[in-house]
Amino acid sequence: IHLDVSGGSDGTVNISEIGSFANATGDGLTFAATGGSQVNINLTGTSSFDGAGGNGVSGTMVDSDGTVVLNGLTFDGAGLAGADISLDASNLGLALTDVTFNDAALDAFQLGAINGSLATLAATNVGLENAGGDAIDVDLLDSAFNAILSNITGTNAGGDGLGLTATNSDFDIELTNGSFDDAGGNGLSFDLGAGSFGSFDATNVSASNTFGFAMLSDIEASIFVAALQDVDLNDAGSSAFALSSTAGSDVTITGDNVSGANAGGDGISVVSTDSVTSVVMTNLGSFANAAGDGVNAEVTGGTFQDFTLDLSGPGGTPADFTGAGGNGLSIVLQDHDGFDAGTPIISIDNLDFSDATGDGFSLVSNNSTFNALITNTLFANAGDNAFIGILDQNSPNSDLTILNSDLSNATTDAVHIEATNNTVFNVDIIGSDISGAGQDTTDVSQDGTSTVNLNIAP
Repeated sequence: IHLDVSGGSDGTVNISEIGSFANATGDGLTFAATGGSQVNINLTGTSSFDGAGGNGVSGTMVDSDGTVVLNGLTFDGAGLAGADISLDASNLGLALTDVTFNDAALDAFQLGAINGSLATLAATNVGLENAGGDAIDVDLLDSAFNAILSNITGTNAGGDGLGLTATNSDFDIELTNGSFDDAGGNGLSFDLGAGSFGSFDATNVSASNTFGFAMLSDIEASIFVAALQDVDLNDAGSSAFALSSTAGSDVTITGDNVSGANAGGDGISVVSTDSVTSVVMTNLGSFANAAGDGVNAEVTGGTFQDFTLDLSGPGGTPADFTGAGGNGLSIVLQDHDGFDAGTPIISIDNLDFSDATGDGFSLVSNNSTFNALITNTLFANAGDNAFIGILDQNSPNSDLTILNSDLSNATTDAVHIEATNNTVFNVDIIGSDISGAGQDTTDVSQDGTSTVNLNIAP
């Protein structure tokens, strides 16, 4: 089927109980509109457009508007993309129900929008399996994309499961019941730049066993809000959850029942540079056996309320971050003035970082201040120190409280602290086990300009 309209014309194709259009030499369905034209397509039935030599669906719109409704159709085995849609100063509403784009040679679903375009996608029960490229690839430049996605299967992509790039653009994606396992690239990938705004709401989504990151968010000079509920990021080839927030970005991540065990990199990695970054995750699942750190956070620049890391496990058994190949918990602060007496910027509750190859908890703070609270957390059997704090130029002061936690059986020291260059470090370790260290229970050094106030109480 081929529809081409131009010069302000209207084109309509409306077919119910459509028959088969399989094995087209070119595209299965093509629509094109230019010069203020209007496209309206409504195809319904149990029909096959499989085996197209080109794209399953191909759409090109310039300075035009349109709606495309597809219901009950298959576009499997396309020689190029399952669907390839390009918008230039155009608006398109796309509705897909019980549609498949499986086994495409390139991307299963690809959308590009430029010059103030607006794309709206409503998709339910859509198959995007075994793509040679990405299962979903969205590229936005000075445009907007709104999507409500339900029951999406995009497994075994050669590239990313869901990949989105936005430059000076906005998007809002609600994804419920999605599978992007076994991606040859990243499972979920977001790349925002140059003043973009993005919102991603995921419920019951799996992006496991990826070659790259399970979820990668690279945010530059943009705003990104993500809410993750019941999300599986296990068995990533790189880090399970990785966030980079730079150049004045504002990023808010919330998570509930998110897991990412057996990562090839870090379990959770958060890098914030001159940005506002908040990561709050509750009822965490397992992030055990990361090849890198269980949790790695690196913060450069900013003041109080510019950075928050709040991670907690479920009630009862702590969330499993054991067996990290690097440190269990690693925090690095550089030029960050984050101290507030009443509000910790780092809060860790009911996690188990035992059996880390490196330190159980490593904290490095240069020319920075902070308030950190650790409760009901295990750093036992560390391959090096249970806790090591290296602080330089932490003035007027930084505070750390460790409550009801386990720092036992460290290979080196249970508590190792070094303070230099006008640092004041207040440390309270209360109700915690610091026994069984291979060397020192406490090893504290401070130069003539610094003070470490270490309080250990039952």
